Amino acid sequence: MRGLHEIRGDGWRYLPWDRPRAGQWAGTTIGAGLVAMLSGCAQGLLQDMEPATITLTGVPVYVLDGDEHGATAAVATKDGTPLPQAPTSLAFSPPSVGAITSTGHFRCLATGDGVITATSGVIVGSQDVKCRLVSRLKVPESLRVVLRDGRVPLAAEVHDEHGAVIEDVPVEFHPEDPGIAGVEEGKVVPVRIGRTKVESRAGKQSAATVVEVIDRIETGPLSVSDGGSVTYALDPGSYLVDVKAEPAGGGGYGVELGWVGAGCEPQPERQHHEVACRLGQPASLVVHNPSMLGMGPAQVGVISIYQVP
Repeated sequence: MRGLHEIRGDGWRYLPWDRPRAGQWAGTTIGAGLVAMLSGCAQGLLQDMEPATITLTGVPVYVLDGDEHGATAAVATKDGTPLPQAPTSLAFSPPSVGAITSTGHFRCLATGDGVITATSGVIVGSQDVKCRLVSRLKVPESLRVVLRDGRVPLAAEVHDEHGAVIEDVPVEFHPEDPGIAGVEEGKVVPVRIGRTKVESRAGKQSAATVVEVIDRIETGPLSVSDGGSVTYALDPGSYLVDVKAEPAGGGGYGVELGWVGAGCEPQPERQHHEVACRLGQPASLVVHNPSMLGMGPAQVGVISIYQVP
């Protein structure tokens, strides 16, 4: 009977009448179950690859110019698997504020708030955009900061394409020498006596402010009797003197300023002095109340002396 056996690829020996016939398992319970199992697996795989989320990336919260800006729609499955081939479309609303360009980017057309919407099939995602078309940035040309007083606001005024002031535009500040003064949260932070620049930027607009850091070395009430004087000794350096004085009972009289040991110009009598003087050696500042034969009023006020760059 050896010759009647046939060895198949599965290692079994078959008799001629044991060969499986074509379509033998069709319509049987085993065949139907196998088909159902394969179909279920295929459906599960297809469902796992269906788009579930769409996210916009590369879209800035603030847009400060009318240039094109990128907007990328990323589609993913529910488990986060990227679907880079999924078709997407973008829209900008309202159309008066911005638009989607032919390159698939977006552009702001006017100052206002807008929304970019990304769609892939029935999946929708969106992101807010603040369009602020900056046409002008206005800052002080100069700013004097007292070292002992701490931070001072650097007022930056931003204007839109119509000249109106925009209140919510973020402004960047770039100090030329942070060792003299820095900027934190829109305020100048003095570090040491000196002079530097701070460049302010908003979109494509920029403006510079000269920042001078000074130090108050003397401040307090001033009282000078008729014909009397008050003297302040100073070390070598550069100084700014601010004196405000008036007669105790009122009137138009004031005080004189003079220097001992310095070549700075004396100042005639008046009620307000703001003068600068550079001392190459120790010297003295003299505040003098001109005499009225001993019958004049005392001069009272405030004096501040600053060391400057």
